[in-house]
Amino acid sequence: MAPDPNSRHEVVHGPLQAFFRTTQFWRRATGIYLSYKGAQAKAQALRLGGWDTEKLKEVHWKPHHAWAGEEMYSLCVDMRGFYLKVCLSNCRLLSHNKQQMS
Repeated sequence: MAPDPNSRHEVVHGPLQAFFRTTQFWRRATGIYLSYKGAQAKAQALRLGGWDTEKLKEVHWKPHHAWAGEEMYSLCVDMRGFYLKVCLSNCRLLSHNKQQMS
């Protein structure tokens, strides 16, 4: 069956396109991961500077989590296919875990 030319989904043809798609995923995912490592170092410095846990959560981590969540969502939606399915199942798992913790 031929691909629909009006489809908004990109079709990966061959190993070169698959390589570029995988590279795009890992470049973006690594950027998000490294931002957390940087935020972790900054949080440690802020803690040494006298910030309490509650202030760190509200002022430092909450905005970072919001940004990273948007980036992950964007990554999953942009990549579509397998990546979107993984993102949705992880979101369901996180939601379930959060409900159990409450």
